[in-house]
Amino acid sequence: GNQFLLSRIRGLCHGTSPKTWELAAERAYLQILVLGSYDVTSSASWSGTPYYCTQALKRVFSDVRTLTFRKVTEIPRSSVRKIKEYAALNRTYFWNRDLEVQKSRAAAINALLREDVNVSAIIVFNPSDAAYLKTSAPIGIVLDATWKQYVSAYSDFMQWKFCSETLEDGGAGEQLGFENATALFCLTSWAADGVSKEYPRLSHKALITHPGANLSECPQIEEVRSWISLRPQKQCQLLFVGKQGYRKGLEIAFTVAEILRRRGIHAHLDVVGNDEISQDSVASFVTVHGVLRKTVEPEALLLRRLYAEAFLLLLPARAECAGIVICEAAAFGVPAIVSGAGGTKDLVTHNETGVIAGPDATPEKYVEAITSLYHDQIRYCQMALAARTKHDQDLNWDVSVRSMMNHLARSKNGEVRHLRLNTFAGM
Repeated sequence: GNQFLLSRIRGLCHGTSPKTWELAAERAYLQILVLGSYDVTSSASWSGTPYYCTQALKRVFSDVRTLTFRKVTEIPRSSVRKIKEYAALNRTYFWNRDLEVQKSRAAAINALLREDVNVSAIIVFNPSDAAYLKTSAPIGIVLDATWKQYVSAYSDFMQWKFCSETLEDGGAGEQLGFENATALFCLTSWAADGVSKEYPRLSHKALITHPGANLSECPQIEEVRSWISLRPQKQCQLLFVGKQGYRKGLEIAFTVAEILRRRGIHAHLDVVGNDEISQDSVASFVTVHGVLRKTVEPEALLLRRLYAEAFLLLLPARAECAGIVICEAAAFGVPAIVSGAGGTKDLVTHNETGVIAGPDATPEKYVEAITSLYHDQIRYCQMALAARTKHDQDLNWDVSVRSMMNHLARSKNGEVRHLRLNTFAGM
């Protein structure tokens, strides 16, 4: 049992502190399976969130395995046919939300789970992926919005519209997944509020677990302090990171930079992630970098430099579920000025790690906040360091996955499952 395991690890860790071998015991004993329709081996899937969360799990625990549904079952022919039929009607069909597809995929997964009795916890990133799982292991779902929140917030900004089948199955699959799950790890209080309002009977499962920076390597604090000390002495470098320009408020960012320059502040705007505009179509004080892939070294190095040199991250979004870029900026000690739309207000402590301008804020309000910080070096440095501290203590995936496992280490009936992770969570 546990005592035998601990005695074996004591022998392996001879000469180390009790905390070390307790940690080793937890790593050896807790086995985690990450599965679902998102490819957790790719940083391109869901802005990299499943990938970077899984990488953190692997850093924290020694036994983490991944299984993507597509590697078990191919896309059914019926789904391929529906994709084409709905496309002809200018509608989008999501095959991974189809309940019949979910049932067939779950059957294959359940067969594997029956053979593997060592799975102690399961993590999924699409609620529907948990709908038909049959296992005694606790299931945790990581989400940044409910299906209704996602559709409501983003529908006005989508180039495509969901078909009625996808809209219905998306909601039904989500409810089944929520009911089957042990915990719903909501990346913001906005998502948790959505669960509570839409599924009041399941609200006790909603746990706020903030996201982390989707970065392979976090800069050292010494580097960050050096960058912060130089920024107010240079031009006002504003950074905008986002793919969908209108939804993210890109034209507001253009206006903000222009007004700042008219008022005597040498502002420059760097735009990353957007492929809708070209350098020829913007003003001289804007640099369009396009999509920068974190898996391509020259592009990753450029993104790192842009974060390091940025005075502020500007995110005047009209709709945003979480805003992972806020976490990334915080890792570099870059405060964020955000609209507060969706879950973004959760990731910024107003007037401490950044500024929440408000969903209806005019460009002038952003300008006022930026101007105030630009002319107050002491306050800016305090805010930048506070942003980095918030990243270290809250907005990083290592902290998040430890919190998740602390919850999933308990079985559905509330009893401790295997070893508690309390000692590990503080390390």
